[in-house]
Amino acid sequence: MLNFTQRGRAALLSGVTVAALAFAALAATSDNASGQSLTFDFGAHVEGAESDALLLGFELQGPSRFNTGAFTGSFATAGRVNELGDAWLGIGFAVQANLGPAWYLEGSIMPGLYHDNETDLGHAIEIRSLFGVGYRFAGGSSVMLSIDHLSNADIGDYNPGTNAVMLRYRRPL
Repeated sequence: MLNFTQRGRAALLSGVTVAALAFAALAATSDNASGQSLTFDFGAHVEGAESDALLLGFELQGPSRFNTGAFTGSFATAGRVNELGDAWLGIGFAVQANLGPAWYLEGSIMPGLYHDNETDLGHAIEIRSLFGVGYRFAGGSSVMLSIDHLSNADIGDYNPGTNAVMLRYRRPL
């Protein structure tokens, strides 16, 4: 069961506030609001410094910045907090590859800021790389199973990194 510490709750609230502001900035720079989406994540660390800790997260994707038919890409901001109160908030770029009318692959790279409540990952800057496979429903919502890696890319003296598996639910805005 999730048992957030006071610092963990504060980190989550701060992360959600910053993400909402970042998404508002993404939306304000767009001529067309279509294509924006909100994703909710639930998962667990499966390897690394935070093994077995449960995670809650979100991702806000802006409108497509390029679309080749098979590939689309957009700016995005994401955040997550685990049951230990450790939190991460990042901004970067996400790309989707359509595999047909319903199935797709998604990858993203997002540098961000990490707050360690209990788990030291070696630096305040941590980079999330994500890969997932998803299925789109007729109404535009989708589900995805993803794996991600959070690491400081050796910019710190210590870099244990952590891996997570997430079940993600996305809704268009």
